[in-house]
Amino acid sequence: MKTTLIIQARMGSNRLRGKSLMKVGSKLLIDHVVSRSLKVSGVDKVYLATTYLEEDNILVEHIKKHYQIDIYRGDPVDVRSRYMKIATKEKSDFIIRVTGDDPFKDPNQISLALNYLVTNKLDYVCNFEPRYLPIGMDFEIFSRKSLITSIRESTDLNDVEHVTWTMRSGNYRWESIKNILFQPNTRLTIDYEKDLEYCGAIANILEASETNYSWESTCSAILTFNKRRS
Repeated sequence: MKTTLIIQARMGSNRLRGKSLMKVGSKLLIDHVVSRSLKVSGVDKVYLATTYLEEDNILVEHIKKHYQIDIYRGDPVDVRSRYMKIATKEKSDFIIRVTGDDPFKDPNQISLALNYLVTNKLDYVCNFEPRYLPIGMDFEIFSRKSLITSIRESTDLNDVEHVTWTMRSGNYRWESIKNILFQPNTRLTIDYEKDLEYCGAIANILEASETNYSWESTCSAILTFNKRRS
């Protein structure tokens, strides 16, 4: 069994250009994402999947300089094709999808979900249908077979851009992992300047308290921030 974790990121975000290399607390956004991704157990390869556009050269160079992970550069619009190219090259059985907008992913939750998918012979798992945790704590795991099937069966732009749209349908064996409901309206993703400020404050609390990468630690940091603000 081979599992590949793919981080999709680019510099040309429509809402906040260049955010991958913006600071969230004392670290760059992409550094938060990569460092947490490397903590996911059961992963054989970690990839940065970005575009072949010149504007992403600076992101690629940063990753090459600081990390020993693989890099794939592909179509700027057809994100799903990047996943397929990587999965085919690596002969991956399973793929973990991580978006580069989210600095607080919980590696342990992702590891447990991977084991759950494999044990229960599912095609796809996520943790946001319905949403129990804030935006930015999302994860998705799916089989290469499911990815191949989705490409064959759907040309919907939602699938092309968001990769897994069709997998959350009756044609696939899928489940959404439940969690303790906590402030689902809290945003822990980076789309706007205000997200940088808020997530930066949470990151600073986490760093100051030397906590780990768990959701429980992030939750505690949110509560600390809310107390300070009230």
